[in-house]
Amino acid sequence: MPKSKKARYVFYVDEAGDDGLKPCSSSMPNSNSEWFVLGGIVTKASNEADLVRTINRAKDKAGLPFGRDIHFAKLNNKKRAVICQELALGKFRWFAVFSHKENMRGYRNERAESVSVKKNTLYNWMLRLLLERVTKYCKNYSTLCALPCNPSDVDVILSDRGGLRTSEFGNYFSRLWLQFQSGSTFLKKGLIDFSVFNPTNISTAPNSDIYGLQAADFVVSSLYKSLPQPRQPNPNREYIEYIMPRCAVLNNAIFDTGITALPFGWDRILTGNNLQVIRDLEKMAASPRLCFPTTK
Repeated sequence: MPKSKKARYVFYVDEAGDDGLKPCSSSMPNSNSEWFVLGGIVTKASNEADLVRTINRAKDKAGLPFGRDIHFAKLNNKKRAVICQELALGKFRWFAVFSHKENMRGYRNERAESVSVKKNTLYNWMLRLLLERVTKYCKNYSTLCALPCNPSDVDVILSDRGGLRTSEFGNYFSRLWLQFQSGSTFLKKGLIDFSVFNPTNISTAPNSDIYGLQAADFVVSSLYKSLPQPRQPNPNREYIEYIMPRCAVLNNAIFDTGITALPFGWDRILTGNNLQVIRDLEKMAASPRLCFPTTK
């Protein structure tokens, strides 16, 4: 699967929380998070310059010095709000998968483990779910625009962190490609569309170098900030409300397109605040204003 033409779309991916499955605790600030969010933004490669202008404008309105990279966790609430409002005007769509990890403890997927470093199994699986939705969305857009599809259409850039290796991702998604070709995919509910994605088109980069990754950081952090957990007793929905208009929509639906909640069957499994926060997000995403069937 050699690389070929230049990508038509770029998917920038970041995370919030951690993908460890050890129990979390409010009395232990360094314990694992209750939720893990993986997501990012998709932009047309031809819109990269516009993305740079959007982020520079956001930094200027937030009073940040020119040339400084933006990082959600390092800013106060006012600056976060200003930047989210500006990102809502950008020419991109965002996707996110978020998991309530308590329900993942003890679960094993031996096929996933066989192609994943153990500590990255949850990350890899959630990245797969993202790519299923992103490739479907991008192919749909190309079809609407009467553009021919090519396996090099979607380029994926992951925020660099310790423990991520592009060789592992290449191995994992190449095996999925082989399963796709032979019709032996283990989980058939959703499939990565390899007609617009080549597993070799995955790379990592530091957020400080890439504007798209900085925007992805704000997406996943805004969603993470709205989720209740011991390390975050007062969740805040303000930021996710600002950027919700940029969430990906397909077939008049945001949920299970731009936003995917885990575990599957969350409405039967989760209770209390954990159930209510997803219902609230689902209600927010169901607004007719947001679900206008556009793919721009």
